[in-house]
Amino acid sequence: QIWTKAVSPIAPTGISNSSICTGSNTTLAGTCASGTTIKWYSDAAGTIELTSTTVSPTATTTYYPFCTNGVCRSAVGTPSVVTVNALPDNTATGFREGLPICKGAQGTLIFDDSSVPTFSSPYTITYTDGTTVFSQTISSASALTFNVTPTPNVTTNYTLLSITNGLGCTRTSGFSDATAQITVKPIPDAIATPTSQAICSGALTNISLSSSMSGTTYAWSSSGTPTGTSVG
Repeated sequence: QIWTKAVSPIAPTGISNSSICTGSNTTLAGTCASGTTIKWYSDAAGTIELTSTTVSPTATTTYYPFCTNGVCRSAVGTPSVVTVNALPDNTATGFREGLPICKGAQGTLIFDDSSVPTFSSPYTITYTDGTTVFSQTISSASALTFNVTPTPNVTTNYTLLSITNGLGCTRTSGFSDATAQITVKPIPDAIATPTSQAICSGALTNISLSSSMSGTTYAWSSSGTPTGTSVG
């Protein structure tokens, strides 16, 4: 009678760690000797086998490889750690306007990242006014005020489209704060009535000032020299 002794395979090689963003996946890989197959498990004892080598963990997870020849199994190989990086986000008031502006002045928005102290650059956001998509580099995890170019001439709403951090993770929905508005105040006008007139030297005349905006304050000047103010 002939007895055959099965030989345990050599443990797998070529195992590496990887990083993914929340919601993404990665494929576990390694190398076994000829005639053997790699199998992956979620525990070091090799009792819970994975149904697929493509994994999408929601938190950093360790996976354990073995080589098998159908009869015997190798010792556990070097584990593969899949690190899960959270998607970037802003704070509850992390996308908002700066101070209201008068027409023609520079409009600003404020972005405030929520990932302190794990902020990683380069960090970029995109946003839109409904017509144009803008991109802005964020250099700090603290609240950052930045200019909007071109500056709006009327009150304009902006919507956050994406946040991308230095790890390459991008959020495109579920922002803590997604909308901002730059308030643009019109420049007041002043209408003088009459616009011109002729009087005799030493005579008096009346000039009436009006504006399309209530509460307008007028500054009077004569030949460029201020002479007083009045409220319309």
